[in-house]
Amino acid sequence: MTFTEIKNKISKLVPEGLEYDVDLEAGSISIITKEPASFGGAGGNSLTVKIAKAIRRRVVIRPHPSMLSTEDEVNDAVSRILPEEAQVRRIWLDPALSEVTIEADDPKSAVGQKGSNIQQLRNEIGWLVNIVRAPARESRTQTDIRRFRKDLAEERKTLLRKFGTRIYRPQRPGPSWVRVTALGSYREVGRAMHLVTTNESKVLVDCGAKPTSNRNEVQPFFAAPEMLPLDNIDAVV
Repeated sequence: MTFTEIKNKISKLVPEGLEYDVDLEAGSISIITKEPASFGGAGGNSLTVKIAKAIRRRVVIRPHPSMLSTEDEVNDAVSRILPEEAQVRRIWLDPALSEVTIEADDPKSAVGQKGSNIQQLRNEIGWLVNIVRAPARESRTQTDIRRFRKDLAEERKTLLRKFGTRIYRPQRPGPSWVRVTALGSYREVGRAMHLVTTNESKVLVDCGAKPTSNRNEVQPFFAAPEMLPLDNIDAVV
């Protein structure tokens, strides 16, 4: 199913007068709207569930950028709404997905009864709220990843849309074929890598290293002609 076909199916399900836009987040379909509540509902009767069943894809509802509060406003709302016993440690914003992640020592208190605190936060700041347990020990890796997600939000958003465009493009004409290229681990231990090429795409399966003291034999054959240019690789599994 192409992206155009997906948008046409969605347009037939969304009521007239409800403003929305459809975007791509790699394999997921993102619906951006100023009225997120209109896509919700109880059980399997929500508009989001109906759309997901119709297009057979993962569907996420994102708030329109005009609804999002600033970082200072988010911090202020969190400090006012969440109780002190929640012990909020850090607040991370992910502008690419319009999500805010809150690290707390007591996530149960932060969420509130039946998610009341999360709902109140969403209504006030516009962002999607994700509350997680704060790590017992500070992780530099986790901190760097979340900072990276924030600082490179625009670049990530562009890449997600680019990947989605590749996934939901029209099918290429011609007969189907497949070829497997051995780039490592054959008749040896380690550095497993296999390139699966079809008339539709190039997928790299595995990407290991060889346990050896010879540095020239540690990596698979990245310089193989079939691999270049690396930008043509659609996915790594």
